[in-house]
Amino acid sequence: MHKILNRILLTLVISAVLLVSLLPELVRWQAIRALAAQGIDLEIDYLGLVLRKGEISLDGLRIKDQDNLDISLATLDLQLRLLPLLDNQIEFSHLHLRDLTVKLPNGQEMNLGRVELKGNISVQLPDTTQGHPQNSLSVEILESLNFHKFSFTQELKSIVQFNEGEIHKLHLELSTDKNSNEFFALNLHNIVLRDTRIFGMDHLEPKALEDFSEHISIEELHLDQIAFHQLDDDGKTPGELSIHKLEFAGLNTLLLKVPVAKASEQSNSRGAFPLMDIIKTLQAAENSAVSQQAAANPSAPLLFSLGELNVSDNSRFTFIDTSHTPATLRNVEEIFLQVTDIDQENPDQPSAFSFNAKNDKYSEFSFQGNIEPFSESVNASITGQIKSLDLSPLSAYAESSAAHRIKSGHLSAKLEGTIVDNKIDLQVLLDLRKFYLENLNANELPSEAEASSIPLATALNLLRDNDDRIEFKLPISGDVSAPDFSIQYILGILARKAITETVINYYTPFGLLGVTSALVNSATQLRFEPVHFEAGKNALTSVADKNIDRLAALLSKKQSLTLTLCPVSTGGDWRKRFTQRESAKVSITAKQQTELEILGLERGTILKSRLVKLGVPADQLIVCKATINEKTDAAGHVNIEL
Repeated sequence: MHKILNRILLTLVISAVLLVSLLPELVRWQAIRALAAQGIDLEIDYLGLVLRKGEISLDGLRIKDQDNLDISLATLDLQLRLLPLLDNQIEFSHLHLRDLTVKLPNGQEMNLGRVELKGNISVQLPDTTQGHPQNSLSVEILESLNFHKFSFTQELKSIVQFNEGEIHKLHLELSTDKNSNEFFALNLHNIVLRDTRIFGMDHLEPKALEDFSEHISIEELHLDQIAFHQLDDDGKTPGELSIHKLEFAGLNTLLLKVPVAKASEQSNSRGAFPLMDIIKTLQAAENSAVSQQAAANPSAPLLFSLGELNVSDNSRFTFIDTSHTPATLRNVEEIFLQVTDIDQENPDQPSAFSFNAKNDKYSEFSFQGNIEPFSESVNASITGQIKSLDLSPLSAYAESSAAHRIKSGHLSAKLEGTIVDNKIDLQVLLDLRKFYLENLNANELPSEAEASSIPLATALNLLRDNDDRIEFKLPISGDVSAPDFSIQYILGILARKAITETVINYYTPFGLLGVTSALVNSATQLRFEPVHFEAGKNALTSVADKNIDRLAALLSKKQSLTLTLCPVSTGGDWRKRFTQRESAKVSITAKQQTELEILGLERGTILKSRLVKLGVPADQLIVCKATINEKTDAAGHVNIEL
């Protein structure tokens, strides 16, 4: 009897061991069978279970459904604690995942190299037994979950990737009670991403710029104290997303501007900015019926708040504009940006911002102010300055807006102003050094350029001082929401008007004639009060001495100016010089004409000599050929022209 019992016990033990050893195969076979019934193909190369320790190992997982969703996983190792299962809780003390690939039917693919758990993951399951009010699912990561080698591609083109990522202290909770409003809540202590890249610029022209293929790269990204809450009550309660601090370290951004034709082509392709297409795809409803229902029952907006945004000073912004030839390339380096108190729930609350950067070794930018990012209209205040910005690389914008080419020049500027309900009121004090323009050829003029454009280069020369500097105020006003308000509007219209008014205001005390359209058609229209002489003589009048003093003061301040002295003899000179009656009709003989021309030349020479004695360099004065105006009874004079 004793031997029989031993044999029975041995048989039971052997049977139990066999069953346990076959359990993974039974689980694998049952999973394959269950998914196959739903049209899903499942392959598992190896499934290992150690129930006593709660260890689960899985190798070579492949899942594919009828819609071409393809998931593959190289290995998954996790350890499950058994005792918490008695309290309706799943707790993982170990998790290691390697080489996860998810291929979506639309050509998008996600790859994840490795996932590692530090600490525990706790999942509290809903309790559906009577007398237990627990109707929610909660997930908690007590320490951190680390990710390595993540990438997201579309049609084999990289879109997003990062080398390392960490999630610290996550708590997620969502309701499972169908009888009440569902809710979703997420809290994160922080997220860290390292070596992040967003691609999509693989078609740059010209070839010299082909090395720029990255749109955005971030050395390190920190998001601290993230909270998200959403209540499903038919859109009555808005969702809330709050972030205490968002920090970018080593943010390198590339912005490419392409011609309008290319931009329209790319808007219908998967080219430069595929992320926008992805976002639209994710936001789009699956069918028209869902779209109509969503339109009929719009959901409440998501309320966003951000305590502080920081971009560190080792960040860089690259701007490439291929909408003109040659392409414009500008680098803004050592960027430091800080924005505080962004709150969508309080759209009238201003957010303070501060921005500092360098354009090259010598150019600097500095701006501070406040902005209301969520107000219905644009509201902001700003002060700032620009130091020693090289303008020659920006020549293409002057060609399109002002029909001139920039030969050289550095810009320094100070600005201050506000935007209130889309109305801009900004004062910019411009200081241009060694700034020179040249006119475009007729075949180079943009199609929108006016045929009688202002002689801008000449107007600027009129403002140039002896140190080769040009200073003037540029008032900027208008409606920023207007379709014609743009940089070209500022440079092309407001700047021309400001320069014209500055020239007139500056030169009027020196005797500039009050011609409001003086700069519209020709620089020769800009004239000063003439210098008068006594009738028939080469002697100056008493009033003329004042004009000469003003001209001498002007030319000492503007040594780059050249004045033309044009003598005019008149009918009044003819009567006085040749003793004619006042009522006599002017009839000048050939001999008299020669004598009047000589008189005019003497007057021009006398005026030039007087100005030279007052310190004006002779090469700033040119005496032109004398003319005769026999219809004028006044005494002769010398016109002062540019």
